[in-house]
Amino acid sequence: MRKIVFYSALLLFSFSLLAESGINHAIIIGIGRYHYGEYKNIPLHYPQNEANNLTATLSKYGKPTTITYKMTDIMNTDSAYYPRKDNVLALLESILETASENDSILIFFSGHGKNGSLALTDTHILLKQIINHLDKSKIKGYTLLIDTFRKGVDQEISKWPSLNSEQANKTRTLLYATPPSKCSCEDHSSSMGKFAKHLVEGLNGEADYDTDNKVTNSEISKYIFDKLKYEQIPLSYIKGKGSIDLTEFRTFAYPKPPSIQWYKALVPGYVQWEKGEKLKASAITTASFLAIGYYQVYNRYYPTSPYNRTYTKYENANQAFGLYNFNSPQTNDPGNLYLLNYRTNAENNVSKVESGERNLSIGLFSLIYLFNVYDGLTTLNENNGRISTNDYPTKHWTIGLDYRSYGKANLGERCLNISYSFKF
Repeated sequence: MRKIVFYSALLLFSFSLLAESGINHAIIIGIGRYHYGEYKNIPLHYPQNEANNLTATLSKYGKPTTITYKMTDIMNTDSAYYPRKDNVLALLESILETASENDSILIFFSGHGKNGSLALTDTHILLKQIINHLDKSKIKGYTLLIDTFRKGVDQEISKWPSLNSEQANKTRTLLYATPPSKCSCEDHSSSMGKFAKHLVEGLNGEADYDTDNKVTNSEISKYIFDKLKYEQIPLSYIKGKGSIDLTEFRTFAYPKPPSIQWYKALVPGYVQWEKGEKLKASAITTASFLAIGYYQVYNRYYPTSPYNRTYTKYENANQAFGLYNFNSPQTNDPGNLYLLNYRTNAENNVSKVESGERNLSIGLFSLIYLFNVYDGLTTLNENNGRISTNDYPTKHWTIGLDYRSYGKANLGERCLNISYSFKF
């Protein structure tokens, strides 16, 4: 019963933390081939790769809990995540209906477009229509990342719609890959567009300008502009209060191996002697040998002979390793058997004392040896740079759950990904 109460309390506490920090919803859309209009004979090479890479990045580093919805044109056309206009709007509306005021939404689109609209697999959808849905919701903010050819001036998108005082507090980010009437370039070395390439790089930590282990909406906008300002000149519009944490991560600093071999510290007194501390080296070495001798003396066993305590040459070697002789005495004389039994009872009592002495000697040697290793490693660190547990990477575990609507999505297609990150 107590376990049930404990786990229930833990579960409620976890949900309360999630509610307080909010959920980052991400809709990732990549369309490479079209079957209508002017786009029919103009395929795009990398939208699917961009969607896959961005989904993987958000699943790994999404902060703190990210639900990712991937929609690409290589999915089954019957799937709820096939990027038709009705599917995109239905998904967006279902998210906004249940989202809290602490939630945020990221929408990435890679494909064709014109005159302030995005070309989906069946028809166009106005970007302004998406923005209106987002502005009317109660979420704290959103980030729109648009990687498409922009034919037309898009003046209706460059100016934000008028909002009431409540809606004006939203953190709103609109980042275009190109200015109006310009093309978005591809990067064949990365199998992505240049905009998506730097977007993924930035979210993986390159855009963390203030080194707080987080990448925000403003940081990713600045990073992409810095990378592409001499090529396709991305444009960004950021309005509202606060910022949105898009990813969270930790940088790893691996220790450099010391030039002096670390294994020298395992030899009692070696490093100290090499350093010139001969008194300390002699003390450690002598104490180590005394502790070993102490162990050897009190780890002896009684010989099988009832008449003397002589040891064979093999028994002398075995004593050093604590090996006992369990062979029965070779005698049939009743008197000898009586004496042997009498001495054995006495030896049982003595063995308890010897066991304590033996354990004490082991502890003494271990203490001296550990001090030697610690002192030796400290000496190596002083000469070859600092090595500490803080220099080793923090473990980062991610648990993901994939869901495929109707069970008809192609193998390898991640339609819904729920990712929880645990760091310790």
